[in-house]
Amino acid sequence: MLPLPRGTEIESFATKDRFPSMKSDHYHTESNFLWVDSIVGGVIPGNFMPVIEKGFLERLSCGVIAGYPIQDVAVEVFFGKHHPVDSSEAAFKMAGSLVFREVFKQARPALLEPVVQMLVTTPETHVGDIFSDLSGLSGLSGLSGLSGLSGRGGRVLGSEAVGGGMQSIDCEVPIRAVGHYSLALSSMTAGQGSYTLSFSHYETVAGEVQKQLMNPVTNEEEKAAM
Repeated sequence: MLPLPRGTEIESFATKDRFPSMKSDHYHTESNFLWVDSIVGGVIPGNFMPVIEKGFLERLSCGVIAGYPIQDVAVEVFFGKHHPVDSSEAAFKMAGSLVFREVFKQARPALLEPVVQMLVTTPETHVGDIFSDLSGLSGLSGLSGLSGLSGRGGRVLGSEAVGGGMQSIDCEVPIRAVGHYSLALSSMTAGQGSYTLSFSHYETVAGEVQKQLMNPVTNEEEKAAM
């Protein structure tokens, strides 16, 4: 298993230099997932390879960490075994899903989240309130079942006077933390504040939030994913 950064040129990535025994590869655009078949010597009959790939794809969809989907990975299958009596398509499909899960855990995965840039305009008298609300340990708006943390997890990048006793505050905030922000801003500024936002980038979820989200997948979830 290898990371596959967005924008990677697949023709340059999926080569014999990187995968010496590669027989074929499939690229799945929607999840930025590359599948490489490097099985040699018939240790796994070719008719089972498509179902192994399907098992991997289903694992991408149902995820490993708290059920979140997975993307941006490449997987090479280069060894395995089969039994002339007990092997079946269902068994290999399940094996593909479970192997992906175990290897993915060993890769120390992290949750990513979208971050937006916000420009908040507020009366100067309320700048302190806005700063306090935007910053903090982590933004938990919209995440049920999490407790003990406060603040939106934003980073204030700067501020400047824009005239008329108003200040413009430039900040980056996890998108999960801006739900209903218009109501909060109106309450803090007596209806005089406004804001705009635009997508900025993805980044790793804050440590304490990720710690609570990275729960083991239950047996019931595993059965439902098979």
